[in-house]
Amino acid sequence: MPPAEPGGLHVIEFRDVGKRFADGTVGLESLSLTAREGEITALVGPSGCGKTTSLRTVNRMVEPTSGSVHLDGRDVADADPAQLRLGIGYVIQQAGLFPHRRVIDNVATVPVLQGLSRREARSRAAAVLERVGLDGALAQRWPAQLSGGQQQRVGVARALAGDAPVLLMDEPFSAVDPVVRVELQDELLRLQAELGKTILFVTHDIDEAIRLGDRVAVLRVGGRLAQFAPPAELLAHPADGFVTEFVGRDRGYRRLGFVEAGALPLVDLPTRRDGGADPPGEWTVLLDGAERPVAWLAPDGGRHDLGSVYTTDAGDGVQEGAGTLRGALDAALSSPARCGVAVDAEGRYRGGVAADDVLALLEREPAR
Repeated sequence: MPPAEPGGLHVIEFRDVGKRFADGTVGLESLSLTAREGEITALVGPSGCGKTTSLRTVNRMVEPTSGSVHLDGRDVADADPAQLRLGIGYVIQQAGLFPHRRVIDNVATVPVLQGLSRREARSRAAAVLERVGLDGALAQRWPAQLSGGQQQRVGVARALAGDAPVLLMDEPFSAVDPVVRVELQDELLRLQAELGKTILFVTHDIDEAIRLGDRVAVLRVGGRLAQFAPPAELLAHPADGFVTEFVGRDRGYRRLGFVEAGALPLVDLPTRRDGGADPPGEWTVLLDGAERPVAWLAPDGGRHDLGSVYTTDAGDGVQEGAGTLRGALDAALSSPARCGVAVDAEGRYRGGVAADDVLALLEREPAR
């Protein structure tokens, strides 16, 4: 199967896919779901539930023993495996880079296999490295000279370099520290907003699945599909006890990330534009020259971290769709002043969000 033509229906369909291994282990049992074009479909579940097995049936690294997998309406079993894989980006845990090739040549691998000259392939690779936020000076380094987060960015760049409409991502961020992991998730969401790929994303982390997935498939041990739904629906209406337990008892808090805070008022907070010699006498927001908050000043003049910052639309109040109750509650509860700092899309100070106001709005939010 050649790479899909631009404008095609880049859809992945699992049709009653089953996989039984030689030792009798059931990897997948009658898996049926559709990963829709231009969306991130997250596969999540405990160890042994068939997440990676299902992913690898798409590029024929695993052959199903029953059912079929279709890409763009065509059974992948009818495709030449090598040609099929040239049309599918693939990102794995710990990047899987070739240690004997420099970064630029790692990323240029697929374009060269697709027939580009080495010069053209390196030019495309350089552009993709810039797109994923890597300094061009890193292009000539060896993989071992990069941090874990940088290696994962190179892995994503390599998957994008072939301009494949479909990406398979197998726990790509699980081997990095939590801070870098959030940065990589942000980068993926930014890239997806620009590129609109069809992405199948495997993770064991329910928070990651909910944050990244347009729809989330929860799998049970033995490769059975427990529930397949958008994140908000999954959190509000778990299909059964297994899904409820897997999503976690704090699913109500997670669901706040999908509840708009349109009616939440902003309150005025004391502000300063310099630290000043005199203690402010009350909790005060320190602003820089661009009106961006940089710290809290305590009543005695001590400086404290802002905590989480709540981002709203520009304006005097929080507009509908501007933010969520989870973001507002995080900002209020993480603040040393018991009042979160609100900023606009450019990071400029807009006011504060009080914990009591968030909780009052939460009480009016109907349980769904």
